[in-house]
Amino acid sequence: ATAAGEREGGQCEGQGSVSCPTVTDAPLLHQIRSAIGDAATAVIGTSPPVIPLAAPASAEMGDLASPVAMALAKAAKRPPREIAEAIAAGLRADPGAAAWLAGV
Repeated sequence: ATAAGEREGGQCEGQGSVSCPTVTDAPLLHQIRSAIGDAATAVIGTSPPVIPLAAPASAEMGDLASPVAMALAKAAKRPPREIAEAIAAGLRADPGAAAWLAGV
């Protein structure tokens, strides 16, 4: 079985043609996807259809990455970096995300 938002073969589904390697699903990953989805909804005004998670390109970039800002940028008519920074700020302000955010 694949994790929510992922296809067989490691390709993520959703808006745009963003691909990422498969990350196994676990309860913590569900919490992370949910928090990112809530923050993204607050930023762009609509719920993203999928929250893909991937291993970052380099270990120095952290434990997890998500191309969700890239996937949402065109429809939101905003730069991906602006969306990503707003999502990150929303996550830092969310007390529910504080515990897992400190660990990743």
